[in-house]
Amino acid sequence: MRLEIVMPKLGESIVEGTILQWKKQVGDKVEAEDTLLEVSTDKVDSEVPSPADGTLAEILYPEGETVDVGTVIAYLETDANVEAKPAEETPKPEAAPQTISTAPSGKEGTKEEKPAGDRFYSPLVLSIARKEKIPMDVLEQIPGTGSNGRLTKKDLLQAVKFGLPQPNAANPESFSASPRVVSVAGHGSRQEMDNVRKRTAEHMRRSLDTSAHAYSLFEVDVTDLVRLIDRSKGAFSEREGFKLTLNHFVLHAVTQALVKYPWVNARIEGTEIVTQPRVGLGMAVASAHGLMVPVIRDADERSFRGLSREATRLAIAARDKKLVPDEVFGATFSVTNYGVFGQDMGFPIINQPNVAILGVGAVKKKPAVIETEAGDAIVVRQFAWLTLGFDHRLIDGDLAAHFLQEVAGSLTRPSVQL
Repeated sequence: MRLEIVMPKLGESIVEGTILQWKKQVGDKVEAEDTLLEVSTDKVDSEVPSPADGTLAEILYPEGETVDVGTVIAYLETDANVEAKPAEETPKPEAAPQTISTAPSGKEGTKEEKPAGDRFYSPLVLSIARKEKIPMDVLEQIPGTGSNGRLTKKDLLQAVKFGLPQPNAANPESFSASPRVVSVAGHGSRQEMDNVRKRTAEHMRRSLDTSAHAYSLFEVDVTDLVRLIDRSKGAFSEREGFKLTLNHFVLHAVTQALVKYPWVNARIEGTEIVTQPRVGLGMAVASAHGLMVPVIRDADERSFRGLSREATRLAIAARDKKLVPDEVFGATFSVTNYGVFGQDMGFPIINQPNVAILGVGAVKKKPAVIETEAGDAIVVRQFAWLTLGFDHRLIDGDLAAHFLQEVAGSLTRPSVQL
């Protein structure tokens, strides 16, 4: 049977895609869910999986070619009549936390195990892991040969055949993305920018040419918030299936402030100020393949837990190149947390067509003077710098200050129901 592979519709507004790289060549054997090629759109790069087992019989368009959605780009030869998955759209990451149900030997019942890190597993891989009763901490140690270290079906079956790692033999956090470093000891180098870097460069340059950038800074005392996180993170992680972080509180505080100060959530069209009916909260995510800004849609209608859950899902999808274009469109305001890299403060560039962006610095202990009944005292508190980059065409210093004070107040005196 000869199956058509078509250019998928990677989002509602997407009408074409550019073939970045064919991961398989004519004559290669492929299995269902193996990555056939990588496709690029204006906003995001996506992997296109094989709809079935078979052999790649023909490639109709080379790398670098831009093709309309729905156009046949290749043919897959299968051994028998198979029901192929639709190729009209790339599957989105699972909305719920990924788990493996395992039944301990000699005992009844099951236990839900959740990944400790941000590594993504396909439903097929998780199904095999359940069948083989492989604990999550073992699964996370198996090296993957898929894109960005993704664990494939073949990787897992080989590990089962030749021997699985011992539990807890490695730190799952090591699977998180790290900055791309090229060693050029004693030599210079020249290389072409990848697609993500090219588009990032264009976007940043356009923003500087468009907005009158100005900045306001605020140092916020987050001591009570850090204590709340330390006190609650165990129960929260057990209940929700992901870690509770300071970033979740920042996103929630920003959302509330944007509702109160709608001009910070607006955009400029010519000489008109357009306020937004909803908050589309962009969040910068550093990954091994570049900076991505997925968007939490309707953030103002979500609870703290709902907002945190969506932020976690999008971050995992961004790092595993599983975002679809609709998940990076529609930001009305953006947040970038460079503090996770130990940076105290920065001056981020506005994400167009937004009129402001918030940067969050590292949390650090420092001495502070407080007033007590016995007089002034020096104590150790924890602080972080907030930086608001804003478009001075619309936002003046007083509005920027009020907005930052609103966010800082929510972080200094947290009142979120966990």
